[in-house]
Amino acid sequence: IPQAVLGGIMLLLFGTIASVGVQHLIQSNSICIATGKDFPDALSGSVLAAITDSPVLLVGNVLSASQKNYLKGRQAEKIHVFGGTSAVSEKTVQSIKTACGK
Repeated sequence: IPQAVLGGIMLLLFGTIASVGVQHLIQSNSICIATGKDFPDALSGSVLAAITDSPVLLVGNVLSASQKNYLKGRQAEKIHVFGGTSAVSEKTVQSIKTACGK
């Protein structure tokens, strides 16, 4: 699969995940963030997400419009980033905080 097509598919999946979260009305005061490019961080972090009843938002290098809309309505007191800045860039983390109103 060509890289550009793969990237487009991943961004579409990331947006779909945000839509599913809205449909199920997850109302936790925290949100978990992981890269959608690799699975270990999200997999291991899903334990914390389950304990705190938090959604796991899979992100790429840029937030999709649906991800921004999903985050916009949240008043997340805590943002858990799995894998640190080597997995999710500081720029992306700042975009998430801004979208959450922090």
